[in-house]
Amino acid sequence: MLFTVGLTLAVAAMLLVGGYLLAVLVNRLERTKPWVLGILLISYVVPNVVGATMFSWLFDANFGGVVNHLVTLVTGQEVLWFTEPWPNRLIVALNTVWFMLPFAMLVIIAGLQGVPGELVEAARIDGASTVRTHWHVIIPSIRGVLGFVAIISIMDVLRTFDQLIPLSPQAVQLGNESIMLYIFNVAFQDGGQQLGLGSAANVLLIMLIVVMLFPFIRGIAKEARQA
Repeated sequence: MLFTVGLTLAVAAMLLVGGYLLAVLVNRLERTKPWVLGILLISYVVPNVVGATMFSWLFDANFGGVVNHLVTLVTGQEVLWFTEPWPNRLIVALNTVWFMLPFAMLVIIAGLQGVPGELVEAARIDGASTVRTHWHVIIPSIRGVLGFVAIISIMDVLRTFDQLIPLSPQAVQLGNESIMLYIFNVAFQDGGQQLGLGSAANVLLIMLIVVMLFPFIRGIAKEARQA
């Protein structure tokens, strides 16, 4: 549970920050925007297991390991991405961000396009810098959109399962076993003999999802009542 919750919090934060920054950059494009969006969405439409397998090749010396080679070249040390806990957690987190970032970016772009131009122009006339304009004008205007991205991100990352098969083949030994992988191992690995225990763990996962989503759901409901 600690691994799953930690992964969820880290990835959700990276998705909100990275998705917003990427959405702002892409939203400024004109003619090239459809092409850039199409390229960025490739990682989201590729099946998760296939994408995770290809992603693992970047760190696996048996398949070229481009990233692994560059890290070794810079640091002078070889990182054991698949047999050490924290390097393995890093590649799992990076793969999850790589997979879900296009979705976060696309939703935030839709929110940015709904921000009234008059608000932005008024902030600029008042002398607000670009950072202050984003922080005090644009982000509050799309707070509901950001909350929606956070909800979907938390739900998806809490159910992390299939990408661990190629990225963390020793997840149990490394302590990188997600809740969903634990449920699968308990319920089905021994021919379904502990199906009841796996079902009970699944109920606890649902309760954990509700607890982590409650602050965002309450915030969205509050905004809806005010509107």
